[in-house]
Amino acid sequence: MVKRRRGAIAGLTALALGAGGSDCGGGSGTGGSRTLIRVRSPDPRCVAMSTVAFPPAFDFIPGSSGRVVALDFAPPTLVPIDVEPVPPEIADSPDVFELPPDSDGDGLEEGSLIPTIPIPDGIFAVDGDLALITTSSYEAVLFFSPRTGTLREFRVSVPDPPFVQGDNILLPAPGTFQFQTGISTAACVRPEPGATDSRGDSMAVALARVGRCDPAVPSYSPNFTSGVAVAAGHLFVSMSNLNEDQGTLKTQYLPGSVLVYDLDLLVEPPRISPNPSVPVVLTSGFNPTHVTSIEVGGREFVLVSVSGAVGLITDDPTTPGVIERGAIAQTGAAIDVIDAETLDLVGTIPLGLAGLATGPLAVDPSGRVAVVGSQVDRTLLAVDLAGLTALPAQAIDPVVLDGAVIFDAEHPFRIPPLAAGAPPDLCPGFTGGVAFNHAGDRLYATEFCDGSLASIRVDLTGSPTTAALANRFDLVDLQAVVSPIRVETLGEARAPGAIAVRPGVPGIDFRGPDLFVLVGEPEGALCGIRIESP
Repeated sequence: MVKRRRGAIAGLTALALGAGGSDCGGGSGTGGSRTLIRVRSPDPRCVAMSTVAFPPAFDFIPGSSGRVVALDFAPPTLVPIDVEPVPPEIADSPDVFELPPDSDGDGLEEGSLIPTIPIPDGIFAVDGDLALITTSSYEAVLFFSPRTGTLREFRVSVPDPPFVQGDNILLPAPGTFQFQTGISTAACVRPEPGATDSRGDSMAVALARVGRCDPAVPSYSPNFTSGVAVAAGHLFVSMSNLNEDQGTLKTQYLPGSVLVYDLDLLVEPPRISPNPSVPVVLTSGFNPTHVTSIEVGGREFVLVSVSGAVGLITDDPTTPGVIERGAIAQTGAAIDVIDAETLDLVGTIPLGLAGLATGPLAVDPSGRVAVVGSQVDRTLLAVDLAGLTALPAQAIDPVVLDGAVIFDAEHPFRIPPLAAGAPPDLCPGFTGGVAFNHAGDRLYATEFCDGSLASIRVDLTGSPTTAALANRFDLVDLQAVVSPIRVETLGEARAPGAIAVRPGVPGIDFRGPDLFVLVGEPEGALCGIRIESP
């Protein structure tokens, strides 16, 4: 376990990973719209939003339950989609927007410091005028207005002290500011003495072929900007920190980190800067894939999805046209708890070799329970949040909350395989999307391999104990919404992923589909499904 103490880590500098080229124009220092190639989906529930597979994410726009913004990979774009019609329709206004090669919108070339093509990972709509887009390749969080379909300018600064020239090579010099449309997550993480990588090697061994961002101490540049959350006047950004042998069973992860920025959205333009006291929080384990803000008992927390190191099964060349998608958990997963005011890692809830899915946690409307899927099995993991208020505001070491576990790797909630589903040796299981309904009494989960959607009754009435909560989850329906991953289904709609429930009460606030699912193959599509809606 990597423990974090205040003041043990700080400073920022960067090297990002490379990416492929774009096939459309429109990018500039201020971004640009592009002409959309429209693809007709054969499924009447779906709108094809991409000519390539596996779009990464989408989110509803607060205050406009009939509109979502979705991300696409090639070229990297934001696609506005109206979900009121059946099937959903790509909106005519604002235009589809291509993410620019200029990572911060300052109009200056980054040169060889970072790649110029973003790989979008996630999107979080803060309100109708601000969505935060996480990107890898060039590691950054971009500021986007869903209402206008353009990037937004923020006043970006770096405090002086404690930062010095070179701590943030893609941010303004300490003591100065610039107006930018994104903030670089380039950072220099200095792990604590005795820290190891996910293989158990010391930092000296792990960093031998990487190069240090601070020559004086073991240090590394974080990568794979994976999730964002806003809480208590701060922006929290999770960094997965993959290193060598990516995409193999032996993928190496360096200690996970969450970057912390001071954020003021009440001024115009908004202001953002690295937090001078705790610019980085080290997580209790490897591969933090998302952050989720919650409020419990009047306190604000950020929950970190520590997925654990995950290795990927090598593709079998005897199955042409099919890519095996099995994954194996190599180190323990957990839900870490950061006090959003003090910025201390105050608690951790261990979940075992669970291989947490990479999306945000599904938190029920009452804030009692958080649920997440798994990359390595047809299972759900869940934790009880009621005890968080008893955590101290500050802690040298995080409190281990074993008693908050509802479902973990040893005792998960299992999604049954379909009889005609994916063969286990081809695709053994991946619960990629999880969401609660508006009332909080139903939980929905997509299963990537079988193409199924599970509907689970959840009873949180009264004041059940944590142990009793495990008996209050009941599978009530399991349906195939797309085809399973099989050799003979190549070319058919399959591989459901991220899901979201439309805000509002079905049949009262809207009459269209209430559950929306990203489908990965053969092209990216957003599909609307009626569950409770008339």
